[in-house]
Parts: sequence; structure tokens; C-alpha cells
Amino acid sequence: MGGNMPEPNSEEQVPELTEQQKYVNEKVAVLLDQIGDEYGESLTQQLVQRLDTTVADFHEEVTNLLSELKEKSVSRQERLRDAWQHRFDTPPPAAEVPAAATEATPAEGPGDDSSNWEKRLETMESGEAGKAPAEAADDDKKKKKKGFFGRKKK
Repeated sequence: MGGNMPEPNSEEQVPELTEQQKYVNEKVAVLLDQIGDEYGESLTQQLVQRLDTTVADFHEEVTNLLSELKEKSVSRQERLRDAWQHRFDTPPPAAEVPAAATEATPAEGPGDDSSNWEKRLETMESGEAGKAPAEAADDDKKKKKKGFFGRKKK
């Protein structure tokens, strides 16, 4: 039976080899010939074993990642298809959207004013107390950059 086992493995490996695999095997054989004399047979076998393990692990990881990617892609396509088919079933509540927008606008307004005021206070405390709030507002306007077409010609 021991003689039968290596034969199927060698028969399985021969048809599976592609041009890329043949090229890699040739390069590895050349490298092993170079290092075989220096490290001995046992270390060379260990190296080949580790390379095989690394390649097998990599192949398994890539296969798993591709299967996950395929599953996620199928799931995403199904969700998009469902969303596309049901896009007209329930109209979006139009009354709620403007109400939320109007509520957010006044809340942001005083928040922006207080943040500007806080910025002015911080600049005053940091040693720029000589600047007036109006001058700080003017500086904010000056800091605003203009686009390429908004610049003056020299």
C-alpha cells in the first residue's frame, strides 16, 4: 500500500501544474541547488516543507476571502434588487424632513454664534486682547481663500 500512495499524489500533481507553477518549481529547484550544498539535506527539506505549508495556507486564505467576497456581493446585489423593486412602494415622509431641517437650523445658529464668541474670547485670553471683535470678524473674512478664477491678475 505504501507504494500505491505516492503514485496517486504524483499523478495528481502533474496535471495540476500550470505554466506559472512550472516556472516557480524551476526557480525553486535552482535556488535549492545553490543552498543545498551549504545547509545540507535536512535543512533543505525543512525549507521545502515550510514553503509548501506557506503556499497552502495562503491558498486557503485567498479561497476563503474570495468566497466571502462572493457571498457579500450576492447579498449586496439582492439588497439592491429589493430596494430597486420596492422604491415606489412607500414614499418617503416629506412632512418630517422639512420639520427636522427647520429644527436643526435654529439650533445651529446660536451654536455657531456662541462658538464664534468663544473663539474671540480664547484669542483675547491668549494675548491678542488688543484686537476688537470687529477686527476678528474682518480677519475671518480675509482668511477666506478665493478660487483660481476669483483672483486678481498681477
